[in-house]
Amino acid sequence: MIDEIEVLKEEEDIKELTRILQEGDKKRRADAAKALGMMRFKEERDDVSSALVERLKKDDEATVRANSALALGHLKSRTGKKALKEAAKDDDWEVRHDAAIAMGEFEDEDFLETLYSLLDDPENEVKRKSIEALGKIGNSINGSKSAEIISKLDVLLDDRELKEEAVKAVSQFDTDKALDTLSKVYKKSEREIREIAVNGVATIEGEKANNILLEALEDDSWRVREDAAKILGKREVEKAVEPLVERLNDKKNYVVQEALRSLGNIGSKNEEILKMIEEKIRDDDPGTRMAAAESLEKLDGEVSSKILFERIELEQNPRVLWSISDSLSEISKEHLKDLKKDMEDLIESRKPFAVAAMGKAGFSSYLEDILSMLDDERWKVRQKAAEALSGMDPADLSKRRAEKMLKKLSKMMEDNDKWVRAESIKSLGDLIFDLDRKIETDEFKKELVRKARVEADDDVKEAIKQARNLLDLYQRER
Repeated sequence: MIDEIEVLKEEEDIKELTRILQEGDKKRRADAAKALGMMRFKEERDDVSSALVERLKKDDEATVRANSALALGHLKSRTGKKALKEAAKDDDWEVRHDAAIAMGEFEDEDFLETLYSLLDDPENEVKRKSIEALGKIGNSINGSKSAEIISKLDVLLDDRELKEEAVKAVSQFDTDKALDTLSKVYKKSEREIREIAVNGVATIEGEKANNILLEALEDDSWRVREDAAKILGKREVEKAVEPLVERLNDKKNYVVQEALRSLGNIGSKNEEILKMIEEKIRDDDPGTRMAAAESLEKLDGEVSSKILFERIELEQNPRVLWSISDSLSEISKEHLKDLKKDMEDLIESRKPFAVAAMGKAGFSSYLEDILSMLDDERWKVRQKAAEALSGMDPADLSKRRAEKMLKKLSKMMEDNDKWVRAESIKSLGDLIFDLDRKIETDEFKKELVRKARVEADDDVKEAIKQARNLLDLYQRER
């Protein structure tokens, strides 16, 4: 049986939901409050806010009061702010708990004093939600109030029950005071807390934050080292290169892998570093070999392209081979063009990996090879061939070749493997977009529309949606 409240929510019958909130039995009142909180109004509805405030203040059932508080928070009801502050004194802890959550939704410093008072609540669950709310508010304000909140949270850093929530909340502040707190916490806390502190430091810019991250590369916990390596790469901290190179000898593969990716992000093309990365692409661990390929892709040079190409000849793991193929396809064409003469020397079992890479990189001379890969009995080969076709440069294609490619992709929308269908649809959408001024594409647009009506798989339907959105955008721009 379909739930009545759910139906009313879908129909956006505000009047009936409001009536049930006031007159229904306790379960229906609670469900109506929850449903009203999920509504999305362009501006505040006084009738809804007033009804929720009334339930929050007067309802005999704690669940109804709690749901009303949450609803006022979701709706960010200005009318409900005073009632939420009063709800912080409710006799039922679940109402105080949900009122704290609601106040955090506003991200408004007007709730600070009320939330400070809840830090002394007898229930730890209420304290936790108050701490989270203070973190949300702190993320949206600056100045003295920000420092004031951190000072309130500092007191909780010695509380074993609440320390984790307090550190997470401080991590949302982008201030020097927050960094001082996180640095202090990092130096004297257990592993789980150090992880949170390091990720909090990641949100704060500056040399002081970078130094904490560099220190974390030497942490006793491999999880902390892994996070630090990843963050330093994302921040492209150049002075992290040498410490990251040292992490290439870490005992934990996950740390080695993040160090490799980060060295690629930072972009050091030092000859010795390249040799170390090349060594890792021959590592016993498949994940490490894949991370080395990703690093070489980002370093994007003649040496990188040769290492990756040679690895296609030697690698035995298909998953790693496709990863190397993907990385090779991201190398600049100017570095890849010299590899074309070596393609013929590859053994047949390795050619699909190299062909897919060159096609995805934009070399239209491999079009026929890629089209033949679409008939391969292996679904992964067909999927990668479909993906590679999206890299074709329309300027390099004759009308005949372009039409042949679109017809083949259109046919692949009926493949028995959903991932082949999805990738074919994505490439078809991209190529229709690129070729629309060059050839007649209405036939293929109609095929996408037809496919949308009959496709059952959610992943493929999402690919169709993306393709059609792209083409709708193109039409609007015209």
